[in-house]
Amino acid sequence: MNLVKKIAAVLAVLILIFCIAGCGNVKEKAGEEVQEKTSTAETSNEKMSDGKIFHAEDLVTMEEISTITGVPIVDIKHWDNDYTGLLGATYLVEKDGYDGFTLNCYQQSYRGAADDDVTHPVFGPEVKGDYEKRKRIVEESGSLEVVEGLGQEAYYDNVQYILYVLYNDEYYLEVRDNYFDDPATHKAMAIKIAEKAVERLSEKL
Repeated sequence: MNLVKKIAAVLAVLILIFCIAGCGNVKEKAGEEVQEKTSTAETSNEKMSDGKIFHAEDLVTMEEISTITGVPIVDIKHWDNDYTGLLGATYLVEKDGYDGFTLNCYQQSYRGAADDDVTHPVFGPEVKGDYEKRKRIVEESGSLEVVEGLGQEAYYDNVQYILYVLYNDEYYLEVRDNYFDDPATHKAMAIKIAEKAVERLSEKL
């Protein structure tokens, strides 16, 4: 009888040891999964931080704007909004004026919450998502014109006179002419400026 009790006790101890070992393996495996997810997230962040960031003049210089439009550019006003990923500029035809040509580049690698106390509107996590949302709004308003052969895709808002160009899913351009009066010229100038900006993007990326 005592022998049976001893055997039962030994079996109970062995079962307990196996259970503890099994739990340890589960915890170790779970830890490995968490580590793998963390490593993937870190890799993703590293990839994002490696993205190139461009100022407007990196894509089209003041001199090139003058050549493209035939209008002397005398000054430049910069636009910077890291919350939406925007870096851009208005190339001015007169000092401290308002008339000129605007080139804005929304960039995934520059996008992030601004470090301030101002309440900002809620945007999606992707620059491409903002481009597509804006495109739907323009399309629903009936003012969208598709522009072929420019960037990944492009369209023109023929009411606001703004050209939008998506490039590589991570950049989109917003180009407008605030100088000429003729609507057809607005579109022609915006396309010429965008063509130069896309050419420069393709060279630099």
